[in-house]
Amino acid sequence: AAGCQTPYTENLLKGEYVLININDCLSSKNSVYIVSADGKELAAHNIYAPFRSASIIKLFILAYYLENEYDFDEVISISSEEMIEYSDITELGMSEATLRALLVLMIASSDNTAANVLIKKAGMEAINTFLREKLCVRETVIGRIMLDYKAAKEGRDNITCLFDVKKCLDVCLSHELGKRALGAQKCRDRILRYIYSDVEFYGKAGEIPKVYNDVGYLNGAFVGVLTYSMTRTAAAELCGIAGLVALGAETDSVVI
Repeated sequence: AAGCQTPYTENLLKGEYVLININDCLSSKNSVYIVSADGKELAAHNIYAPFRSASIIKLFILAYYLENEYDFDEVISISSEEMIEYSDITELGMSEATLRALLVLMIASSDNTAANVLIKKAGMEAINTFLREKLCVRETVIGRIMLDYKAAKEGRDNITCLFDVKKCLDVCLSHELGKRALGAQKCRDRILRYIYSDVEFYGKAGEIPKVYNDVGYLNGAFVGVLTYSMTRTAAAELCGIAGLVALGAETDSVVI
């Protein structure tokens, strides 16, 4: 892994100097990729290793629609049978939405109903073909719809790696609609865990049992953390430290 040195800072409680290095947090249970705004690789751990994506996979669905010729004003009908948990569409009982709204909801609120409707409309194989042949991913595959844990147990899961994620985010952010959706993401307690200042963040989080992920661009720096079988607290702390590293901040403090 590429090292990520941080400055010594004073621990006022113990009256001694400490050095917190993100390398101390790395293991086979996580993947961390941090690239500064000027292109310097600050950390690269397991970036080609496949991890369960959780809702990070929605970035690749977004990329498919942005890179193909779709009418974003098209109105899509949504049946009651398609409505599932963790969805604004379900909570509000929305019977239809424009393609644009579905894409924004899928990213900004991680709406599972929106994601499944979008997978159904495009076709899972069409999206996977795009990922392989156009986006040229290494590990990413959409193997199931959202919340289909039966399929996951049978070995059909959504998988990605941070190398693929960065490539996908770059594509999404090259489109105005992609940038709008990523900038509106409501989950801001992971990479931004220890950051309280006014920063620019375009990203996507994901979480299912044993999986706690967050990726994005923070003030122009790419930050990605994928985890598996870490405690939720440890995974959240790793995300927060990665965010501090991306800003060049001391990793035993908060950014105000």
